[in-house]
Amino acid sequence: MKRAKSISLSSIIVLVYLFILASAAPGMDSEDAPDDVILDKLSSSPIPFDHQMHVSYASCVECHHHTTGELPSDPICASCHRSAEEADSVSCEECHPIDRYSPAFLEDLNTTTRYHIDIPGLKGAYHLNCIHCHEAIGTGPTACQDCHAS
Repeated sequence: MKRAKSISLSSIIVLVYLFILASAAPGMDSEDAPDDVILDKLSSSPIPFDHQMHVSYASCVECHHHTTGELPSDPICASCHRSAEEADSVSCEECHPIDRYSPAFLEDLNTTTRYHIDIPGLKGAYHLNCIHCHEAIGTGPTACQDCHAS
């Protein structure tokens, strides 16, 4: 009888473990990503972005946090965000507004029950994420003129 209970408990543990692994699998594939992206929402001079090159340096979740179906890579974020669901869009401006101080966005922050009220605008998100990563790995543009044409 004890052996039967032991086998049943072991089977349940294995099934739960397999379920956790399956649900934590990345939802989006980097192979589906575009090779190049033009960042043109903020500037009159569009900024070419070599997306495929960046895919070789970083996992999708490092830039597209909370949208790819992967758990956040930042341990501070992961302490609360323990599950990962794939979003309908991985576009930055879906969460980071072009106009951070628009009445509509400020109203959304004021009436929402979400924890994050400190979401940077699109310009801030690009600069924080891109420059921080480039400084951390010691390569890539970090000065204004490196990305923005004069």
